[in-house]
Amino acid sequence: IRDERKRQIEHYGFTHEKDDLYVKGELLEASNCYMLAATNLVVYKDKTPEQIKFILIKDEMWPFPPEWLKITDVNSCLRKAGGLLVAEMDRRQREEAAGLDF
Repeated sequence: IRDERKRQIEHYGFTHEKDDLYVKGELLEASNCYMLAATNLVVYKDKTPEQIKFILIKDEMWPFPPEWLKITDVNSCLRKAGGLLVAEMDRRQREEAAGLDF
């Protein structure tokens, strides 16, 4: 999961400074979407990644631009969910250290 988080920072530029802008649960929502995608890929084997993506975006669950949601397989969804969860945990720790109120 830490490797995925590192990839999110180095490859996509999702730095701590950018993460600190998401104070309305966006990182948690995105993590949840990847968990839901992984669950759907396991439970509903007839659903394609594209169908799952369509549902998450249509139902307005994905908090970011649609092109950022990249569903391929269960393991990659789990890694991405974990990376986003780490990003939120780190963001909250920085916020707490700065004495900000959640």
